[in-house]
Amino acid sequence: MAQQQIAVVTGGNRGIGQFLSEELSKTMPVLTLSRGGGATSTFNARSDYPIHKLSVDLTDLAELENRVRTWLDDHPDCRVSNLVLNAANLSLGLLQNMRPQDLETAFRTNVFSSVLLVGLISRKQAFHDQGSQVTYLTSSLARTEPTLTFSGIGLYSATKSAISRIAMVQAREFALARPHIRVARVHPGIVDTNMQTELRSNTDVDPLFGVKTAGLPPYRPGDWNTISPSEAMRTISAQMAADFVLWACSRGDHEAREFDYYTSTEYHAVRDRRLATHASTPSSGPEAVTGGVPA
Repeated sequence: MAQQQIAVVTGGNRGIGQFLSEELSKTMPVLTLSRGGGATSTFNARSDYPIHKLSVDLTDLAELENRVRTWLDDHPDCRVSNLVLNAANLSLGLLQNMRPQDLETAFRTNVFSSVLLVGLISRKQAFHDQGSQVTYLTSSLARTEPTLTFSGIGLYSATKSAISRIAMVQAREFALARPHIRVARVHPGIVDTNMQTELRSNTDVDPLFGVKTAGLPPYRPGDWNTISPSEAMRTISAQMAADFVLWACSRGDHEAREFDYYTSTEYHAVRDRRLATHASTPSSGPEAVTGGVPA
């Protein structure tokens, strides 16, 4: 039986996950795992393949495992060539005020569900045997620098730090046992989503976070024409972040190195060339140019 490549995206109903799903569906079917929306299959107007939407609560690990296992059993010819672990629970508040259920919800959504999914797909031999990519979306808030350590965001930071380390260990495990499966960590940039709005407006969040981000403007065409993104950081759209994630998917390795939107000079060189190529098309712009899906 011929293997059908598919992509799996958690949190695929909005933000980065939605754009990732739509772009991936240009070259293969996509299975999204998100709360709400029911179990449906749709075609995007710009895509040749369906997006299968599976409604599942990522905090309910037994339900998650059962529903994904059942879906894979019902599609025995499907093999996962791209698994993008994008879903996250923000979980704002002081650590001293966190209840046990707050801690459990954050770690179930941000950490445990991802480990479970990778393990389930691996045990079912459902990764594509010609090469598969597991991509974890990380955050600068997971880093240990004092300048990135803020009161009120501690639980989210801890979960992202945990998943970053887990990705590195998984990369080593696959390198030893199943070298056709690669793992990457991707920091998609500071993205203009509801999460960023909540971070800036929540009264539990450290005032220093507001000070650090207050002067961070949204990206405008031409901002990086003469200066690198790392020296002129901007908030970016979810579509721009998704484009970077897809580019990084094709460059994962068994070291699970982190690709950072602002410091990946190779990506921005590629992006600049694509923008120049599309500059003569009136409807094209930095938000409309995508890097395509890696093979």
